[in-house]
Amino acid sequence: MTKGRRSGFRICAERCDQCLFSKNKIVPASRKKEIIKETQRDQAFFVCHKASLRDESDVCCRGYFDSYGYNIQLYQIASRLNHTSSYQYIIFVDTEGNEVPQPDNLPAWAGNV
Repeated sequence: MTKGRRSGFRICAERCDQCLFSKNKIVPASRKKEIIKETQRDQAFFVCHKASLRDESDVCCRGYFDSYGYNIQLYQIASRLNHTSSYQYIIFVDTEGNEVPQPDNLPAWAGNV
């Protein structure tokens, strides 16, 4: 974690131009399938590749979140904590890692986090 950053479950506010869930993904469909299988097996999430280029391994890919976020254990915990505290445990970031307001285009299952 970068010094001075708030702790919480970090999610990209928008999909990037090379998102795993876009036509411009940088891996073949077979690898995408493996990634999804591995992350679900491990109750983990797919790290945004733009964040990984910045050596940040704690930012969830927005495409992955939109499709599988309800299964992410860290999201479930952070969501419950959000409802019991004034501290926000779910943090949205832009492709540079800067905190941004909650986007309006969240999947219906996510509600207002």
